[in-house]
Amino acid sequence: MNHIEKIAAKLADFGLDAMMITSESGERYALGFHGEGLLLITDDGPLAHRLLAPKRHVDKVYYVEVDGVLDQGDAEAVRAGIVLGDGTACRPGELELLSGSAARITIHEGKYHQVKRMLASRGKPVRCLRRERFGPLILDPDLPKGGWRALTEEEIQALFRQ
Repeated sequence: MNHIEKIAAKLADFGLDAMMITSESGERYALGFHGEGLLLITDDGPLAHRLLAPKRHVDKVYYVEVDGVLDQGDAEAVRAGIVLGDGTACRPGELELLSGSAARITIHEGKYHQVKRMLASRGKPVRCLRRERFGPLILDPDLPKGGWRALTEEEIQALFRQ
């Protein structure tokens, strides 16, 4: 068992879902956590840079539930870009209202706890956050708790096209 497989096994001990990527050109891994969402881990430096570099603006989509009610004002604030209490400016995103306290939010950067901080700045603390998509990767809804699967070749190629 390699070090990434050990991490996946440890995550399974905590009841978290995991997804693993492997390809013929080398190992690339993605671990997905229900309740936390999709997390990409790779040993491919150029790929990581391409996906994480701020200039690339790779979409990250989250399902979120907050304490309180999300409204059109929150959607407009996210669309305009939010400046956090410490002066950090967040690029404009999209907030799709699903129900009173639930939404789907798309951001194009990945600042520290960005979604939680953005919504907290609107007086709506996050109680549930799940990353559903990172660039072209979509968290597999059929992935069992503690399970993992290899990505398809199409998913791997989509990462490189991102």
